[in-house]
Amino acid sequence: MIPARPKQAQSRRLLAPLFALTVALSATVAACQGCREPTTPSGEARGKPDKPTLRLYVTSAIAGALEPCGCSKDQLGGVQHAAAFMESERAAAPNAWMVQAGPLYFLDPAMRDDEKQQVLWKAEAIAQAAKRMNLLAWAPGFNDWAGGSEMLAKLKDMSGAALLAGNLEGAPGAAPTLVREVAGVKVGFFGLSEPKDKVGRTPDGVKIKPIAETAKAAIDDLTRQGARILIGILAVPRGDALRLADNFPEISVLVLGKPAEAGDTNDAPKPPVLLGNTLVVETSNHLQTMAVVDLFVVPGSDKKDAKITFQDAGGVAKAEDLLLLS
Repeated sequence: MIPARPKQAQSRRLLAPLFALTVALSATVAACQGCREPTTPSGEARGKPDKPTLRLYVTSAIAGALEPCGCSKDQLGGVQHAAAFMESERAAAPNAWMVQAGPLYFLDPAMRDDEKQQVLWKAEAIAQAAKRMNLLAWAPGFNDWAGGSEMLAKLKDMSGAALLAGNLEGAPGAAPTLVREVAGVKVGFFGLSEPKDKVGRTPDGVKIKPIAETAKAAIDDLTRQGARILIGILAVPRGDALRLADNFPEISVLVLGKPAEAGDTNDAPKPPVLLGNTLVVETSNHLQTMAVVDLFVVPGSDKKDAKITFQDAGGVAKAEDLLLLS
Protein backbone atom coordinates (compact mmCIF):
# COMPACT_ATOMS: atom_id res chain seq x y z
CA MET A 1 0.00 0.00 0.00
CA ILE A 2 1.58 3.28 -1.10
CA PRO A 3 0.50 6.93 -1.32
CA ALA A 4 -1.76 7.41 -4.30
CA ARG A 5 0.26 10.24 -5.84
CA PRO A 6 3.58 12.07 -5.52
CA LYS A 7 4.12 14.47 -2.65
CA GLN A 8 2.46 17.54 -4.18
CA ALA A 9 -0.78 15.77 -5.08
CA GLN A 10 -0.79 13.84 -1.83
CA SER A 11 -0.70 17.08 0.16
CA ARG A 12 -3.65 18.36 -1.84
CA ARG A 13 -5.66 15.27 -1.01
CA LEU A 14 -4.88 15.34 2.67
CA LEU A 15 -6.32 18.82 2.77
CA ALA A 16 -9.52 17.37 1.29
CA PRO A 17 -9.51 15.75 3.99
CA LEU A 18 -9.55 12.15 2.77
CA PHE A 19 -6.58 9.86 3.24
CA ALA A 20 -6.37 7.53 0.24
CA LEU A 21 -3.70 4.89 -0.26
CA THR A 22 -3.03 2.78 -3.33
CA VAL A 23 -2.27 -0.90 -3.71
CA ALA A 24 -1.02 -2.02 -7.13
CA LEU A 25 -1.09 -5.61 -8.33
CA SER A 26 0.11 -6.86 -11.67
CA ALA A 27 -0.34 -10.12 -13.53
CA THR A 28 3.43 -10.10 -14.04
CA VAL A 29 6.26 -9.27 -11.63
CA ALA A 30 6.85 -5.52 -11.42
CA ALA A 31 9.40 -3.49 -9.54
CA CYS A 32 8.65 -2.17 -6.05
CA GLN A 33 7.96 1.53 -6.35
CA GLY A 34 8.52 2.66 -2.77
CA CYS A 35 6.68 5.94 -2.27
CA ARG A 36 6.23 6.69 -5.95
CA GLU A 37 3.40 6.26 -8.37
CA PRO A 38 2.50 2.55 -8.85
CA THR A 39 3.95 2.32 -12.35
CA THR A 40 6.86 0.29 -13.60
CA PRO A 41 9.68 2.14 -15.42
CA SER A 42 9.98 -0.78 -17.82
CA GLY A 43 6.21 -1.13 -18.11
CA GLU A 44 6.06 0.02 -21.72
CA ALA A 45 8.65 -2.54 -22.79
CA ARG A 46 6.78 -5.28 -20.97
CA GLY A 47 3.47 -4.25 -22.48
CA LYS A 48 2.06 -3.18 -19.13
CA PRO A 49 -0.91 -0.85 -19.68
CA ASP A 50 -0.61 2.75 -18.54
CA LYS A 51 -4.00 2.52 -16.85
CA PRO A 52 -5.18 -0.28 -14.57
CA THR A 53 -7.33 -2.95 -16.12
CA LEU A 54 -9.59 -2.57 -13.08
CA ARG A 55 -9.54 -0.25 -10.10
CA LEU A 56 -11.38 -0.97 -6.86
CA TYR A 57 -12.18 1.81 -4.41
CA VAL A 58 -12.41 -0.01 -1.09
CA THR A 59 -14.11 1.09 2.13
CA SER A 60 -14.81 -0.78 5.36
CA ALA A 61 -17.59 -0.11 7.87
CA ILE A 62 -18.68 3.34 6.72
CA ALA A 63 -21.45 2.92 9.30
CA GLY A 64 -23.51 6.01 8.55
CA ALA A 65 -20.56 8.42 8.32
CA LEU A 66 -21.96 10.98 5.93
CA GLU A 67 -19.37 13.49 7.19
CA PRO A 68 -16.77 13.65 9.99
CA CYS A 69 -18.35 13.60 13.43
CA GLY A 70 -16.49 16.68 14.75
CA CYS A 71 -15.35 14.78 17.84
CA SER A 72 -11.62 14.65 17.03
CA LYS A 73 -8.96 17.02 15.75
CA ASP A 74 -8.14 14.93 12.66
CA GLN A 75 -11.27 15.39 10.61
CA LEU A 76 -10.64 12.80 7.92
CA GLY A 77 -13.48 11.48 5.82
CA GLY A 78 -16.76 12.64 4.40
CA VAL A 79 -18.78 11.27 1.50
CA GLN A 80 -18.33 14.49 -0.45
CA HIS A 81 -14.54 14.21 -0.23
CA ALA A 82 -14.58 10.57 -1.26
CA ALA A 83 -16.78 11.37 -4.25
CA ALA A 84 -14.56 14.29 -5.28
CA PHE A 85 -11.45 12.13 -5.01
CA MET A 86 -12.98 9.39 -7.16
CA GLU A 87 -14.18 11.89 -9.74
CA SER A 88 -10.67 13.39 -9.98
CA GLU A 89 -9.33 9.92 -10.80
CA ARG A 90 -11.84 9.10 -13.54
CA ALA A 91 -9.39 9.67 -16.41
CA ALA A 92 -6.60 7.73 -14.68
CA ALA A 93 -8.79 4.67 -14.07
CA PRO A 94 -11.84 4.55 -16.37
CA ASN A 95 -12.73 0.98 -15.32
CA ALA A 96 -13.49 1.44 -11.64
CA TRP A 97 -15.97 0.21 -9.05
CA MET A 98 -16.45 0.89 -5.39
CA VAL A 99 -16.90 -2.01 -2.95
CA GLN A 100 -17.71 -1.89 0.76
CA ALA A 101 -17.49 -4.44 3.58
CA GLY A 102 -19.33 -4.18 6.88
CA PRO A 103 -22.01 -1.79 8.15
CA LEU A 104 -22.84 0.87 5.60
CA TYR A 105 -25.92 2.88 6.53
CA PHE A 106 -26.20 3.25 10.31
CA LEU A 107 -23.79 4.35 13.03
CA ASP A 108 -25.30 2.11 15.72
CA PRO A 109 -27.10 -1.24 15.77
CA ALA A 110 -30.34 0.43 16.93
CA MET A 111 -31.96 3.86 16.61
CA ARG A 112 -33.39 5.98 19.41
CA ASP A 113 -36.93 7.22 18.84
CA ASP A 114 -35.90 10.87 19.13
CA GLU A 115 -33.33 10.55 16.31
CA LYS A 116 -34.98 7.98 14.07
CA GLN A 117 -36.14 10.29 11.28
CA GLN A 118 -32.81 12.09 11.06
CA VAL A 119 -30.88 8.81 10.97
CA LEU A 120 -33.14 7.47 8.21
CA TRP A 121 -32.65 10.63 6.13
CA LYS A 122 -28.93 10.26 6.59
CA ALA A 123 -29.03 6.62 5.46
CA GLU A 124 -30.99 7.58 2.36
CA ALA A 125 -28.42 10.27 1.56
CA ILE A 126 -25.66 7.68 1.83
CA ALA A 127 -27.57 5.33 -0.49
CA GLN A 128 -28.00 8.10 -3.07
CA ALA A 129 -24.32 9.02 -2.81
CA ALA A 130 -23.33 5.36 -3.16
CA LYS A 131 -25.20 5.17 -6.45
CA ARG A 132 -23.36 8.19 -7.81
CA MET A 133 -20.04 6.78 -6.59
CA ASN A 134 -20.67 3.56 -8.53
CA LEU A 135 -20.90 1.26 -5.52
CA LEU A 136 -21.00 -2.18 -7.10
CA ALA A 137 -21.56 -4.38 -4.05
CA TRP A 138 -21.28 -4.59 -0.29
CA ALA A 139 -21.37 -7.25 2.39
CA PRO A 140 -23.72 -5.97 5.13
CA GLY A 141 -23.06 -5.71 8.84
CA PHE A 142 -25.45 -5.95 11.79
CA ASN A 143 -26.07 -2.18 11.77
CA ASP A 144 -27.62 -2.32 8.31
CA TRP A 145 -30.74 -3.89 9.88
CA ALA A 146 -31.19 -0.96 12.31
CA GLY A 147 -34.17 0.28 10.30
CA GLY A 148 -35.58 -3.19 9.72
CA SER A 149 -35.51 -5.50 6.71
CA GLU A 150 -37.88 -3.38 4.63
CA MET A 151 -35.72 -0.29 5.09
CA LEU A 152 -32.61 -2.29 4.21
CA ALA A 153 -34.27 -3.46 1.01
CA LYS A 154 -35.24 0.14 0.19
CA LEU A 155 -31.70 1.40 0.76
CA LYS A 156 -30.28 -1.41 -1.34
CA ASP A 157 -32.55 -0.45 -4.25
CA MET A 158 -31.71 3.25 -3.88
CA SER A 159 -27.98 2.56 -4.01
CA GLY A 160 -28.21 0.21 -6.99
CA ALA A 161 -25.55 -1.97 -5.33
CA ALA A 162 -25.71 -5.72 -4.91
CA LEU A 163 -26.05 -7.02 -1.36
CA LEU A 164 -23.57 -9.91 -1.41
CA ALA A 165 -24.04 -12.37 1.43
CA GLY A 166 -24.28 -15.93 0.19
CA ASN A 167 -24.21 -17.39 3.69
CA LEU A 168 -27.25 -15.48 4.95
CA GLU A 169 -30.81 -16.76 4.82
CA GLY A 170 -33.49 -14.11 5.24
CA ALA A 171 -31.43 -11.09 4.11
CA PRO A 172 -33.54 -9.01 1.68
CA GLY A 173 -32.35 -9.37 -1.89
CA ALA A 174 -29.07 -11.02 -0.91
CA ALA A 175 -27.08 -12.67 -3.68
CA PRO A 176 -24.13 -15.06 -3.30
CA THR A 177 -22.12 -13.96 -6.33
CA LEU A 178 -21.82 -11.32 -9.02
CA VAL A 179 -19.92 -11.43 -12.33
CA ARG A 180 -18.87 -8.39 -14.35
CA GLU A 181 -16.68 -8.15 -17.43
CA VAL A 182 -13.98 -5.51 -17.85
CA ALA A 183 -11.50 -5.25 -20.72
CA GLY A 184 -12.56 -8.69 -21.90
CA VAL A 185 -11.89 -10.33 -18.53
CA LYS A 186 -14.64 -11.71 -16.30
CA VAL A 187 -14.36 -10.61 -12.67
CA GLY A 188 -16.24 -12.60 -10.06
CA PHE A 189 -17.35 -11.17 -6.71
CA PHE A 190 -18.71 -13.09 -3.73
CA GLY A 191 -19.84 -11.87 -0.33
CA LEU A 192 -20.02 -13.31 3.17
CA SER A 193 -21.32 -11.76 6.37
CA GLU A 194 -21.70 -12.63 10.04
CA PRO A 195 -23.99 -9.82 11.24
CA LYS A 196 -23.89 -10.14 15.03
CA ASP A 197 -23.95 -7.47 17.70
CA LYS A 198 -21.59 -7.46 20.69
CA VAL A 199 -23.70 -10.02 22.57
CA GLY A 200 -23.98 -12.35 19.57
CA ARG A 201 -27.51 -11.53 18.42
CA THR A 202 -28.37 -11.72 14.73
CA PRO A 203 -30.95 -9.59 12.87
CA ASP A 204 -34.53 -10.81 13.16
CA GLY A 205 -35.30 -13.51 10.64
CA VAL A 206 -31.70 -13.94 9.51
CA LYS A 207 -29.86 -17.25 9.68
CA ILE A 208 -26.09 -17.51 9.24
CA LYS A 209 -24.54 -20.49 7.44
CA PRO A 210 -20.85 -21.50 7.78
CA ILE A 211 -18.63 -19.16 5.78
CA ALA A 212 -16.07 -21.75 4.62
CA GLU A 213 -18.69 -23.96 2.96
CA THR A 214 -20.41 -20.97 1.38
CA ALA A 215 -17.12 -19.54 0.13
CA LYS A 216 -16.25 -22.80 -1.61
CA ALA A 217 -19.65 -22.97 -3.26
CA ALA A 218 -19.37 -19.34 -4.40
CA ILE A 219 -15.87 -19.83 -5.81
CA ASP A 220 -16.96 -22.97 -7.67
CA ASP A 221 -19.96 -21.09 -9.08
CA LEU A 222 -17.84 -18.14 -10.23
CA THR A 223 -15.34 -20.48 -11.84
CA ARG A 224 -18.13 -22.19 -13.77
CA GLN A 225 -19.25 -18.77 -14.98
CA GLY A 226 -15.76 -18.13 -16.38
CA ALA A 227 -14.53 -15.61 -13.81
CA ARG A 228 -10.76 -15.26 -14.04
CA ILE A 229 -10.34 -12.77 -11.18
CA LEU A 230 -11.97 -13.61 -7.84
CA ILE A 231 -12.75 -10.91 -5.28
CA GLY A 232 -14.30 -11.58 -1.90
CA ILE A 233 -16.17 -8.97 0.18
CA LEU A 234 -16.40 -10.07 3.80
CA ALA A 235 -18.05 -8.63 6.91
CA VAL A 236 -16.61 -11.25 9.26
CA PRO A 237 -14.03 -11.29 12.08
CA ARG A 238 -10.57 -10.59 10.69
CA GLY A 239 -9.11 -13.89 11.89
CA ASP A 240 -11.79 -15.88 10.08
CA ALA A 241 -11.15 -13.92 6.88
CA LEU A 242 -7.40 -14.54 7.01
CA ARG A 243 -7.99 -18.26 7.44
CA LEU A 244 -10.26 -18.13 4.41
CA ALA A 245 -7.43 -16.55 2.40
CA ASP A 246 -5.14 -19.41 3.45
CA ASN A 247 -7.70 -22.05 2.45
CA PHE A 248 -8.63 -20.50 -0.91
CA PRO A 249 -5.44 -19.16 -2.54
CA GLU A 250 -7.29 -18.65 -5.85
CA ILE A 251 -8.87 -15.49 -4.40
CA SER A 252 -7.11 -12.40 -5.77
CA VAL A 253 -8.46 -9.78 -3.34
CA LEU A 254 -10.29 -10.00 -0.01
CA VAL A 255 -12.03 -6.82 1.16
CA LEU A 256 -12.72 -6.91 4.90
CA GLY A 257 -15.01 -5.03 7.24
CA LYS A 258 -16.28 -5.53 10.77
CA PRO A 259 -19.50 -7.52 11.31
CA ALA A 260 -20.91 -4.73 13.50
CA GLU A 261 -20.12 -1.20 14.61
CA ALA A 262 -21.17 0.92 17.57
CA GLY A 263 -20.54 4.57 18.37
CA ASP A 264 -18.37 7.15 16.68
CA THR A 265 -14.97 5.82 17.79
CA ASN A 266 -12.54 5.82 14.87
CA ASP A 267 -10.27 2.89 14.03
CA ALA A 268 -6.59 3.29 13.26
CA PRO A 269 -5.53 2.53 9.66
CA LYS A 270 -4.72 -1.10 8.90
CA PRO A 271 -1.97 -1.96 6.42
CA PRO A 272 -2.83 -4.43 3.68
CA VAL A 273 -1.27 -7.89 3.76
CA LEU A 274 -0.37 -10.30 0.99
CA LEU A 275 -1.08 -13.92 1.92
CA GLY A 276 0.38 -15.96 -0.90
CA ASN A 277 -1.22 -14.34 -3.94
CA THR A 278 -4.24 -12.99 -2.05
CA LEU A 279 -4.29 -9.30 -1.17
CA VAL A 280 -6.23 -8.58 2.04
CA VAL A 281 -7.48 -5.00 2.42
CA GLU A 282 -9.33 -3.37 5.32
CA THR A 283 -9.64 0.39 5.72
CA SER A 284 -10.42 2.55 8.73
CA ASN A 285 -14.07 2.83 9.68
CA HIS A 286 -16.33 5.86 9.15
CA LEU A 287 -14.77 6.65 5.77
CA GLN A 288 -11.59 8.04 7.31
CA THR A 289 -9.56 6.21 4.69
CA MET A 290 -10.12 4.63 1.31
CA ALA A 291 -7.94 1.99 -0.30
CA VAL A 292 -7.34 2.06 -4.03
CA VAL A 293 -6.57 -1.36 -5.51
CA ASP A 294 -5.23 -1.26 -9.07
CA LEU A 295 -5.19 -4.52 -11.02
CA PHE A 296 -3.03 -4.63 -14.14
CA VAL A 297 -3.49 -7.48 -16.60
CA VAL A 298 -0.62 -7.48 -19.08
CA PRO A 299 -1.76 -8.48 -22.58
CA GLY A 300 -0.36 -11.85 -23.58
CA SER A 301 0.96 -12.63 -20.11
CA ASP A 302 -1.63 -15.30 -19.36
CA LYS A 303 -3.40 -18.18 -21.03
CA LYS A 304 -6.86 -17.41 -22.33
CA ASP A 305 -9.62 -18.52 -19.97
CA ALA A 306 -7.11 -19.45 -17.23
CA LYS A 307 -7.33 -17.88 -13.81
CA ILE A 308 -5.19 -14.77 -13.53
CA THR A 309 -2.63 -14.72 -10.72
CA PHE A 310 -1.46 -11.31 -9.56
CA GLN A 311 1.80 -10.31 -7.92
CA ASP A 312 2.78 -7.29 -5.87
CA ALA A 313 3.57 -4.30 -8.08
CA GLY A 314 3.38 -1.61 -5.41
CA GLY A 315 5.37 -2.67 -2.36
CA VAL A 316 2.66 -4.22 -0.20
CA ALA A 317 5.40 -5.79 1.93
CA LYS A 318 6.40 -2.27 2.96
CA ALA A 319 2.85 -1.08 3.54
CA GLU A 320 3.09 -0.87 7.34
CA ASP A 321 6.27 1.22 7.20
CA LEU A 322 4.76 3.52 4.59
CA LEU A 323 1.59 3.93 6.64
CA LEU A 324 3.58 4.90 9.71
CA LEU A 325 5.67 7.39 7.72
CA SER A 326 2.59 8.98 6.15
